[in-house]
Amino acid sequence: MKQKWRRWMAAVTAVFLLFPSFFAGGTAAFAASPSAKLSCWNASARQVGEVSELKPGYDYDKVLYFMIDGHTGYCMNYELAAKGGQIMTSGDTRRTSLTDQEALYLRYCLYYGFSTDATGSPNADQRNQFIATQVLVWIIEKGLYGTAAADSAAGKMCASAPDPAASFQYYADLKSKIDAGVRAEIPSFAASRLSQAKTYELKWNEANRRFEATLTDSNGILSKFDLSLSGYGTSRNGNQLTIYSSEAHADATTGTFRSNSGVAEVDGSCVFWLTGNDRDQEVVSEVPSGDPLPAYIKVKTENIGYGELYK
Repeated sequence: MKQKWRRWMAAVTAVFLLFPSFFAGGTAAFAASPSAKLSCWNASARQVGEVSELKPGYDYDKVLYFMIDGHTGYCMNYELAAKGGQIMTSGDTRRTSLTDQEALYLRYCLYYGFSTDATGSPNADQRNQFIATQVLVWIIEKGLYGTAAADSAAGKMCASAPDPAASFQYYADLKSKIDAGVRAEIPSFAASRLSQAKTYELKWNEANRRFEATLTDSNGILSKFDLSLSGYGTSRNGNQLTIYSSEAHADATTGTFRSNSGVAEVDGSCVFWLTGNDRDQEVVSEVPSGDPLPAYIKVKTENIGYGELYK
């Protein structure tokens, strides 16, 4: 038994040595199981009925709560069928057609929406939140995101939840988070990419005996970001940021802002599940990767020349 264990560990180690970039650094490995069984329970406490904004004349029964491969799963296609126990195969490419903007909405929806790795029958709160997230997925897929029709559809769908008011409030809060992420603003004097960061030169202030510069954020969101800037001091007054140093720095130093308000830059992908039958539902699962929204500046001090006086 010990010999078999050693052989297995040696094989795993060899794979890591042969393919290190697959497991760490660079592009992330696709970690979902090749196939998995779809499990489901009722999320709705009552029948939904017609949601004409999503499909006129279609009488919807109840929203189903899905788990697949240890993750919450959401239906991509409002009118297609899915059933518990069916085997689905995973991939990082979706079948359902979305515009680039809709795909962005979907990533933020899955990032901020309800998700759990707890298997088993969901409680009422989980069902409320699942329904709210599920209807947003359908709204995005139907191209209704950001319209009055979207809120109307959500109201009808959330009415089937154990607590309709709580479910719709979760929908509204989730939509606000998606909007904040997709349309995120950064301080006006910063750049969203390091390569585009402007270099600010600190001037000598004789009265304060230091180099300094004051930057004003015309977007009015400076308080929503923390700043990391090595070798310099900083102070804030509303939407003004003062950067200072008593020492000269000829080379530019990068300052990195990070959102402290929960706004994220979501750059990962979800996992998509199919049965191989085009008439079956496509399911999306897993929370994509993301980090607090960043922004960048560069700073240095002005060059001050020194000379000697000879008689």
